[in-house]
Amino acid sequence: SSPGTPIATVNNYCGQSWTNAMLTCGEPCPLGWECEDPNESCFAATNCDQPLTQLVAETFVTLIGPTGMMMEQEDATIFKVVVYESIEPFVEDVGVALDEVELTQQTVISSGSFSDGSSSGEVGISIVVTAEYRPPPSVDLGTLV
Repeated sequence: SSPGTPIATVNNYCGQSWTNAMLTCGEPCPLGWECEDPNESCFAATNCDQPLTQLVAETFVTLIGPTGMMMEQEDATIFKVVVYESIEPFVEDVGVALDEVELTQQTVISSGSFSDGSSSGEVGISIVVTAEYRPPPSVDLGTLV
């Protein structure tokens, strides 16, 4: 091809974001501009010629708070949203679409009292994070979380 002439590729797809294009692999745009939907752009290197792979990472977080208190359902929901919103930009930067953050278990680890009469405790939170992407490269979600 001559200079300035785009080289067609099977991995260019339309989407509202690169992650959206990678997940849906809906409308191909091999020349780099053929998206019919004005709200979409053409994204390269989506790896749509590869199968969608699910990633799972398990992690453990320790929270300090009132003695012997675990999160109630409403607090757990807020916690999951905060964790999701904190992780999402980092995983998207490496081409991974965050799927879900699930709080799987809470355990009171310890509690103690201070000389001023106050007390605090530690609660262990087990979290499972799931995401999707199309390899390559190989991605370890555990190192991202």
